[in-house]
Amino acid sequence: ERDFSRSPIFDIFTSFQKAESLATQPSFLQIQNYSVPIEISRFDLMFHFQESANLFYLDITYNTDLFLESTIHRIFSYFSQLLSTALVESHKKIGSYSLLNQNEIRNLFAIGGVDTYKGIGLKHQTIIGAFNRFIKLHANYCAVSDKGGELTYQELDHLSTNLAKSLMEAGIKKSDVVACLIPKSNDLLIALLGIMKAGGVYLPVDITLPEARVEYILNDSQCKICLTSGFSRKQTISKNCLFINWNEALITNPNEFILPVIFGNDLAYMIYTSGSTGLPKGVLLKHDGFVNMCYDQIKLFDVNSQDRVLWFASPSFDASLSEIFMAFLSGAKLVIPSKETIADTSIFEALLKSENISILTLPPVYLHQLNFNCFKSVKTLITAGEAPILSDIKVLAHRLRYFNAYGPTEASVCATAFRVSDEYAKINEIIPIGKPINGLAIVLLDENN
Repeated sequence: ERDFSRSPIFDIFTSFQKAESLATQPSFLQIQNYSVPIEISRFDLMFHFQESANLFYLDITYNTDLFLESTIHRIFSYFSQLLSTALVESHKKIGSYSLLNQNEIRNLFAIGGVDTYKGIGLKHQTIIGAFNRFIKLHANYCAVSDKGGELTYQELDHLSTNLAKSLMEAGIKKSDVVACLIPKSNDLLIALLGIMKAGGVYLPVDITLPEARVEYILNDSQCKICLTSGFSRKQTISKNCLFINWNEALITNPNEFILPVIFGNDLAYMIYTSGSTGLPKGVLLKHDGFVNMCYDQIKLFDVNSQDRVLWFASPSFDASLSEIFMAFLSGAKLVIPSKETIADTSIFEALLKSENISILTLPPVYLHQLNFNCFKSVKTLITAGEAPILSDIKVLAHRLRYFNAYGPTEASVCATAFRVSDEYAKINEIIPIGKPINGLAIVLLDENN
């Protein structure tokens, strides 16, 4: 319903007036300016410019029901900054001028992490190097469990090392892409670690994709080998790719091969995103950026060796790597639910309780379908992939640590995160994406960069 106290046509009004001076002034008259106080505002905001002699005057009239005086002062400071810049840089386009002064720019840089940005502090770290450190500390800890059983960190390390040497025997060299057509399982984790130990680039491919899409990904990625796990797939799907069942490929004498030295700037994995053209596009990521992201998440989400992390995301999404190594680089246990479990929310809720899941990452839409009573063991809940649902946050924020995470695939899964406190959720309708993780800076650019 329209507010009849406000102007029906204009919200903001701008006027310009040039004061005319009399050429001659009668001797019997004395003329001087008289300031008339303005008590009301006919518009929400009005800018009145007046030119007189060699000066410009600006009066700003505003609706006090809508604007604070401090807001008007800030608007004037932006206009003043614009004029000052135009006088100094008159040769540039107006669109390139900044409305902010240097202090405000410094404050923005502080928020975005630009002023403290020194690049990734873990440049020499690799995923395998970080994983190896936890093997020594937690060799006999349970690393992962699926419906087929459990593996300790030591068992996972042994099997993946054997597979790595098998891949080397098959001709895999550093930076070669190795695809995985393996369902979400312990087997896939052995393949993932084995590929990286061999210096290869891990490429997960969703087994439910149509053959034409799988063929496109295998050919476009130029992968040398595609690992399978008892999964039937026509080997003619890609003429340039060798299909190998990973557990049949393990060599009997792995000591003949020495694993390559891997560096932080070596390629670690490849993820195919949906792409804007209809065809998926492959994104290649390095070790150091991913390890930097993992360590920051582990610290932010308070993950330790006593935790149980759920692997929810599809292997073809980079979020799955975040879930996997959030567990493996903290010594926690990774729990893998079956596809059927995720499809039935009541079974999924029972799994959260029976497995005492403490670290959970979910899409907001899936979270919205759950009964929140199943979160008794969950201490940290992360939603990502889309905007969080405010009504759910208002219920959960006081029960656990709730984070809204954001990041494009090109930035190693997660670029920013925001912890939503109970107090924040009560008084705000919009949840921000938060500040950049350690080692990253966020810069927002307009069309002029």
